Amino acid sequence: MSDIHPSSNDPRRLLIETMDRHSKTLVLAFLFLMPPGLQASARANDAVSQFTQSFTEQLQAKRLDPAILWQATGPQQYICLVLINGHRSQSVAGHLAVATTLWATTLGLRHAQGLITPCAHNDGRTGLMIRKDRPDWHGDLEYCQRWVTDLFGQAPT
Repeated sequence: MSDIHPSSNDPRRLLIETMDRHSKTLVLAFLFLMPPGLQASARANDAVSQFTQSFTEQLQAKRLDPAILWQATGPQQYICLVLINGHRSQSVAGHLAVATTLWATTLGLRHAQGLITPCAHNDGRTGLMIRKDRPDWHGDLEYCQRWVTDLFGQAPT
């Protein structure tokens, strides 16, 4: 399910579309958990939609041209892929902090520590910058496509 790009539920296609708009794209993903007691309610999907909409609005206000895709990965767990203009932001730390604060606010909690976890790449990085001005950018793009395919459990087309 996607809040900002409902026409594409394919994370690889979303990555390509974002790369078409920007010569530098910052890619990050995180898992976010529904606290016990809320996951079984009909309110859970509403909370996720509200959170991703608020997060998207925060990123848009900073003119980061975000593309966000989220998907349930279990009864209490969701994954969120975030693609943003890499010319305007180069670090994932601030975005993860904002996501954590917004998730707590959405759920009516004082804090959401432990409910949001960044997804690390195989090499341990929690974000990847794909830069078209580098000769190896196609390799970075392919690596990132494999990574998002693994995260979202979709076979390459």
